[in-house]
Amino acid sequence: MPVRSPGQRVTRALAARTGRIRPGAVAVLMASYGSPTGQSPSLNPSFSNPSTIPLSISFTGAIVGQYFTCDQSGCSTSFLRTRNGTFITFDAPGTNPFSTPRAVSVNASGIIAGLFADYNYVWHGYLRAPDGTFTIIDAPGQTNTGVSGISSSGEIVGSTDAGAYVRVPDGTFTIFDVPNSVSTSGWGINDKGTVVGQFATPTPSGVWAFHNYLRTADGTITTFDSPGASQFFSAVPGQPGLSINSSNAVVGTYRDANGVFHGYLRPGTDPPPDSAQ
Repeated sequence: MPVRSPGQRVTRALAARTGRIRPGAVAVLMASYGSPTGQSPSLNPSFSNPSTIPLSISFTGAIVGQYFTCDQSGCSTSFLRTRNGTFITFDAPGTNPFSTPRAVSVNASGIIAGLFADYNYVWHGYLRAPDGTFTIIDAPGQTNTGVSGISSSGEIVGSTDAGAYVRVPDGTFTIFDVPNSVSTSGWGINDKGTVVGQFATPTPSGVWAFHNYLRTADGTITTFDSPGASQFFSAVPGQPGLSINSSNAVVGTYRDANGVFHGYLRPGTDPPPDSAQ
């Protein structure tokens, strides 16, 4: 049964009182925090290190992410910045604020996907509807469920103890692994149901080697590696490092053998929707 959590609403002007930003301009996003109600921790004005981390933007301009609400980034909450500049901070019911909960993706319908841990530090996913109602996401038979992304049709991608998964809007889960892998995680999904993610394989030394994959809606898996990437470094832990668009182009992050981070673009195999223009 979906539950409604009271969230807090705060506004802050970014470049203009309306919150609108002219094309090409850069605005700094700084969430502020109102009087606490419900389950969220309050922000003490004397705290020295509140932080705002945007993680996703929708086609309509809504931005979601993570807002650290305690000194030295000890706890956090999810936030939404609407197109008109209004900030809303919120937590799913049962959230342990010290587990670094966050909103990770938002689609054009305004449905927000995120993840949190409870007070037993068991991880769950959540969906937050535009009216503020929550649906908690737990994969059947799994202790921990993380959420990494949501498509415009409402399909969710994420990871469980048993591997990566796709959840369709009717609640059906498909959990999968890349063949011969020891670990598979799901990071992004596009409107065709194609998933991008990462998997690990064993090596003779016992260290895992990390690779990337694409999984189409029919279950076909294609693996690839970023040129110059050290296979012994995974993507940034806890943060989205892989994203896919409707033409199956992939953008991600890798580390080289010296531990230096780089970005990469893997071009899509399908023409983009506006290619005829």
